[in-house]
Amino acid sequence: MCRQSFTSTTFAGFWRSWNPLFSYYLLYFCYAPLRKRVPRPLAQIAPFALSGSVHDLAATVARGEPYLVFTLSFIFFGLWTVVERGIGLRVTVFPASIRPAYHLMLIVGGYWLSARLLA
Repeated sequence: MCRQSFTSTTFAGFWRSWNPLFSYYLLYFCYAPLRKRVPRPLAQIAPFALSGSVHDLAATVARGEPYLVFTLSFIFFGLWTVVERGIGLRVTVFPASIRPAYHLMLIVGGYWLSARLLA
């Protein structure tokens, strides 16, 4: 699971293979119904926002205080997948051994930016 995720040629591919069961659920019960009603970019970002809110719920329970950093981070991740698709970005020019750095940079950067904006 981790190898396939981290060596993916797109960030969207990374997320699809990171947690296949949850990705399947979000695809069929969030993205697909929304795709029929709203523009693709919005339908693409919504599952990320939902996933982030689930992470924030767990963090809020663990911390005992409201936490919203994951929701904003995941919205950034969703936005990046829209941009990536829009410009046709694929990291095929990088060898598979370098691609994890791309994905980690986006994850850490999105989380860092979210934490700074909400501080």
